[in-house]
Amino acid sequence: MVLLNTYEDRDEAEKAEILISGDKRLASERDGTELIYNLFGQASRVTYIS
Repeated sequence: MVLLNTYEDRDEAEKAEILISGDKRLASERDGTELIYNLFGQASRVTYIS
């Protein structure tokens, strides 16, 4: 797994996690006094639908 993105907002991170298929993991950590969320998963080709 690789780091796909970092989020400052938990809700935003959880929404992004739902969009990813396959193995994934959302991990939180403290960066000074702030809590950040790292989204890990398998990098693959992305198709955007507008």
